[in-house]
Amino acid sequence: MDEILICELNKFEVIESRSTGCELEYVLIKDTKEHREKINYLLCTINTWAYVPERFSPTMHEFLTFCETECEGYLDVAHLVYNFVQNVNLEKIEFKQNKNKWVSTI
Repeated sequence: MDEILICELNKFEVIESRSTGCELEYVLIKDTKEHREKINYLLCTINTWAYVPERFSPTMHEFLTFCETECEGYLDVAHLVYNFVQNVNLEKIEFKQNKNKWVSTI
């Protein structure tokens, strides 16, 4: 699942990212209908959930509410990964700012 997550996250064009020391603060992508749909499918796949349309998904609602409040016009993929992804060893995944890519630390 780790590799699937990394592969899918790297399909998004990162607009901006920021880290302080070793802590990743945010990784922003544009907030578009297409990105929302892809994120919803990704969450369902990675978390082994049955597919639920975005408008009926409590997880997507919580994620989108956070993004609307904290980063209007963008979706924070780092927040998504570290707060809503299950079934993945997050210690084996990191974001490389110099490459704007998610990578496996193995």
